[in-house]
Amino acid sequence: MPPTIEGLAGQVRVSRDGGVVTIALHGRLDAHAGLELLAALQEELEGGADRIDVDLLAVDDWSPEGARALRRCRRLAHGLTDGLHYRTAAGAGHQALLDAYNDDDPDDDE
Repeated sequence: MPPTIEGLAGQVRVSRDGGVVTIALHGRLDAHAGLELLAALQEELEGGADRIDVDLLAVDDWSPEGARALRRCRRLAHGLTDGLHYRTAAGAGHQALLDAYNDDDPDDDE
């Protein structure tokens, strides 16, 4: 089956290649984009994805609420066969991911 790409859904873009799904974020990762990310993740989990990559390469700014959404992804995706993976490079997406896992408050995962 050839890879498929969905249209834009705000700042979140989803593409599929078999059981591997890539959810790419673009622009500012704030509370709104975080909600879009979590909704896309949930939809792909329900659709039977084996692996989900969250691509943060095009994130150019972030908020604490957006970073917390990255942390929540881990809890939601705990049962994935091939796991949840993040794609980052130096920049805002990498900093948001570091911030997401720097906070040891377990209430954020609830």
